[in-house]
Amino acid sequence: MDQFFLDRPGNGELQLALGYDYRKNVEQYPAWQHYLRTYQPPTLVAWGKNDFIFTLEGAHAFSRELIHVETRFLCGGHFVLEEQSFQVSVLIKSFFGRIYS
Repeated sequence: MDQFFLDRPGNGELQLALGYDYRKNVEQYPAWQHYLRTYQPPTLVAWGKNDFIFTLEGAHAFSRELIHVETRFLCGGHFVLEEQSFQVSVLIKSFFGRIYS
């Protein structure tokens, strides 16, 4: 199913543009941090404890900006949302149930 959507006309160019734009990601961190500090959205962080691209320090960084943050480290890597999709869905349902009930 993923390949079907990846093969859409024009998607190759979009993916290249997205990848190229990723180089600007770090310079956007202050704006994101400001947003988080200002608006304090309730946040669930589901993180792969074996992610070699986004380290554990990145997950912990959210708690420096947010008051209402729940961080869960799952067995998995960079694609933990796919690797642990059932567990992530349980976490999301539970989180939203507590926050918005």
